[in-house]
Amino acid sequence: MNDLIEGLKKTLKNEEARHVYADTVVNSLVSAQIKALREDRELSQQELADLIGTKQSGISRLEKADYSTWKIETLRKLARAFGVRLRINFDEFGTLPPDLRGFTKKKLCPRSFEDDPVFKDHVEDRVSEGKRHKAANMFASTATNPTASIHYSDPTERHAQMETSPSGRDVGMASGAIQEEFADKPLAKAS
Repeated sequence: MNDLIEGLKKTLKNEEARHVYADTVVNSLVSAQIKALREDRELSQQELADLIGTKQSGISRLEKADYSTWKIETLRKLARAFGVRLRINFDEFGTLPPDLRGFTKKKLCPRSFEDDPVFKDHVEDRVSEGKRHKAANMFASTATNPTASIHYSDPTERHAQMETSPSGRDVGMASGAIQEEFADKPLAKAS
């Protein structure tokens, strides 16, 4: 990894090269993720095209590593079709090495909402009432805590991490609803 960083230091000294390199990584990552998610969900290009209201040739273009004219609305439709959320953010160039390590099936194929252990019905059925309260409290606390974790006692469930913006605006409304739902029951402090 140090060789990669040393090579990037040299390559990224030039501002134009820095942005071209970063754009190339983003375009490659998004197109690889679209293809990996489509295959993981066992969808043909035509089936995915039908789900988002485009043509098969459009999906083929999106899956090319050199595609660069991303439209947020198209990405939102894809996220909905795959059952995941779309996350867009501005980042430091120092995040390029971890992004380059992100070209793995595990990183490219996040679980759908239905398979996410944080929200999965059968997981909730298996945890005790106290642990459900702890999970609700954890979710509610993300309004003030940028990163929160939930650990399940069942070793077959994966560790889940939830993030929110430092302002907590998006999670604030949801956390209020959760707190109201459990208002009559004490919530355990998240550890």
